[in-house]
Amino acid sequence: MQDIRMELRGKAVVLMGKNTMIRKGLDMGHLLHPDAGMDTLRANIRGNIGFIFATNCQLDDIREILGKHVRDSAAKSGQMAKANLSL
Repeated sequence: MQDIRMELRGKAVVLMGKNTMIRKGLDMGHLLHPDAGMDTLRANIRGNIGFIFATNCQLDDIREILGKHVRDSAAKSGQMAKANLSL
């Protein structure tokens, strides 16, 4: 995450936080600005999330930076291996 933040510095703002705090903020924003659609955004929050606000770049630039940092997730108990492994 830190590498992504460093690459986006000056181009976009990365906001990560506790999901309960983000939901609370969206609720408060909905009360102040009911036509902004924050209730719809809050309804679609699933799992851990973060926001990236583009300030001085296009969304394609952000997608490119995020694409460079994609990694496989760690294995979980009971999963099948994606590649053959011999010891």
